[in-house]
Amino acid sequence: MRRLVGFLVVLALLWTGLWFALSWGIRTGVTAWAEGMVRNGAQVQTGGMSTSGFPFRHRTLVTTPVIAGPQGGWASDWVELDSPAWWPGDQTLRFAPEQAILSNGQRIHLAADAPEAALRLSPSPSLALDRLGVTTGPWSIGPLEEEDPALSGVAIALSVAATGADGTYDVSLDLPRLAPGPRIRAMVQADDSLPDTLSAADAEGTLHFDRPFDRHALGANRPQPTRIEIRSAKLAWGDLSLGASGTLDIDDAGIPEGVLEIEVTNWRRLLAMAQVGQALPPQLVTAIERAIGVLAMLGGNTGTLTLQLNFRSGIVALGPLPLGPAPVIRL
Repeated sequence: MRRLVGFLVVLALLWTGLWFALSWGIRTGVTAWAEGMVRNGAQVQTGGMSTSGFPFRHRTLVTTPVIAGPQGGWASDWVELDSPAWWPGDQTLRFAPEQAILSNGQRIHLAADAPEAALRLSPSPSLALDRLGVTTGPWSIGPLEEEDPALSGVAIALSVAATGADGTYDVSLDLPRLAPGPRIRAMVQADDSLPDTLSAADAEGTLHFDRPFDRHALGANRPQPTRIEIRSAKLAWGDLSLGASGTLDIDDAGIPEGVLEIEVTNWRRLLAMAQVGQALPPQLVTAIERAIGVLAMLGGNTGTLTLQLNFRSGIVALGPLPLGPAPVIRL
């Protein structure tokens, strides 16, 4: 009996030492990440950091985190890192229900029920990303100074999973019952025939990067996309729908090259909404309408048609009609 008791005491002491060592490692990792952000030009502040969960979990609570940089910033009341005591690479990040975001000089308010990110890292020295899942309950986002949100929904579901090939990830996003706010509805002159929420707002595909996301990707030299494969992407709002699929290859400068197949239902109304919402250059609207009208008649369906969005030599074109410079895709 004494030997058994002695063994249990030694085991408890070893486990306690391991728990505190891993707890210190997590806090050190958070501090190192913040210091890396500062070296890259950001400002990082927190109100403090504490750890609980002994003996079976590590819960690290960071209070009043603030991140500010040249391109924007983020602030919240708290964020919590939660992991099993035996493997800190199985992290669940929980966020406060309200976040403040600064982007291009505009203050944005993000509110969500139970926002969390489940992060799974591979048990290897590089700690490469294996899976990431971001979920929320009902959410809304919009300018801080406005009472009504720009967008809202009942949930967010984002999934990222490594495929096994280095730097390649399957990605899916679902925004059920996505609701444009009054400002967006007014901007595109959406009348009462369009319902309050979209019936579909989802996408899935595969992203290829020049190297995996791992502990070396936390600095300024981040992995960069080399290919985007869109298996399906769809927005459906009443009698309007817009779908896309295709593949874009991205060069070292971030310039995409490839073709996206675009399927549009009730395209005349969509084009009019894009025009009043200033999503298209005014000088191109008439030319686009004529070109699409011809293509629709040739296809035998004046309401629904399939178009090609071509990315070549730094230019994006709708079929043969140039729209302008292709976007630069860099992280």
